[in-house]
Amino acid sequence: MAAARAVSEQVFELLGAEDHTDYAPPAAWPGRFEHRGRTYGYRGAGHAAGTHIMGDSPATSVVDAWQRCWDHPGLYAVGCGSMPSVATSNPTLTMAALALRSAERVEADLTARDRPSTLLDPTAPGAPA
Repeated sequence: MAAARAVSEQVFELLGAEDHTDYAPPAAWPGRFEHRGRTYGYRGAGHAAGTHIMGDSPATSVVDAWQRCWDHPGLYAVGCGSMPSVATSNPTLTMAALALRSAERVEADLTARDRPSTLLDPTAPGAPA
């Protein structure tokens, strides 16, 4: 948590943002603790998921296995919403894996749609006239 806090402070500094975290009253922060003279706190944030369920049919889901919307094929809804349920741990790694997988599909779709043309040198020997 100390390392995460240090990164957070660096990001805030780069953005010119101010941290207004307030750990008072202590009873409101059951995850409040001190480490090496600094106060830290954590709270469970929940695991939001399931708002655009992934599936193999537009009748039962919003997105396909690539997280591409059934009703709008050029629209990808990438994120934890594609998971119909979440267990007891954070969905971050699963979401990241799905996002990377979807990004590969987006790239493949764009490459297929906008594939570059091969240009021929009209002055090259044997070039069509």
